Amino acid sequence: MATDASLLAEFRDLKDRVRRLETGIPLQNSSVTEGRLRFIGGQLLIDSGGQFIVVGTASVDGSMAISGTFLLTGSGWRIVGSGSIEGPTTVIGTLRVDGDTRFTGNLSLEGDIALTGNMGIAAGGRFTAGDVTIEEDEVTVGGGSSPATIRDGALSFATGGKVEADTSVGGARLSAGTAVVNVGDVASIRKGPSSVIVSTDSVTVNAAGGGDIDMIGSVRIPGIPTIGGTGLRVNTLLVDTSGYLHRSDGS
Repeated sequence: MATDASLLAEFRDLKDRVRRLETGIPLQNSSVTEGRLRFIGGQLLIDSGGQFIVVGTASVDGSMAISGTFLLTGSGWRIVGSGSIEGPTTVIGTLRVDGDTRFTGNLSLEGDIALTGNMGIAAGGRFTAGDVTIEEDEVTVGGGSSPATIRDGALSFATGGKVEADTSVGGARLSAGTAVVNVGDVASIRKGPSSVIVSTDSVTVNAAGGGDIDMIGSVRIPGIPTIGGTGLRVNTLLVDTSGYLHRSDGS
């Protein structure tokens, strides 16, 4: 039977096409235009040094697990929403945080710190630097023979002494028990009811309860005024009826 040459050519072409389909690699060079490639219950696997490249926008609705190195380059990237970073994390470069930040746990800072705003210590918190502790409304300085505490504008010592403002004299007051020293408009030293008070033009010594005023060593009182008509030897000391001290001129 005669063979049609055109039929043989079509048959050979069909064999070639079948061979290419059998030996070809599906999706080796593929393109989806204005469509969608969907995997239902399957898996997209890229291995043996392959790359997953997105030129455009990638949108993931669900979970994404990455094991290995995750490299994010470029500018303008953002993470929006709540989340957590678990495990050791290193930030190389400048880190800027705009908004409230809360640290729970230990915080270690190495290097200089520049503070251009306010720093507050909440109730129950404290700041410690060596022997110095700063907490709410109180500063304590340890070391030495007596720790000192600053609170409500007063400096108190563990030994019992205190330095504080004294509005009554417009100055300051140092006290330890019943001993008080005031400086301001007047200066005074008090121990119980006894006192020495120094004002602009007078000095008052008060030995309360009939106590003694002892002067040990040489005593010199220049400027004692003289008085005549006493009949006493010259330079004899006497006190007039007003309590002032005089010395006789010898007449």
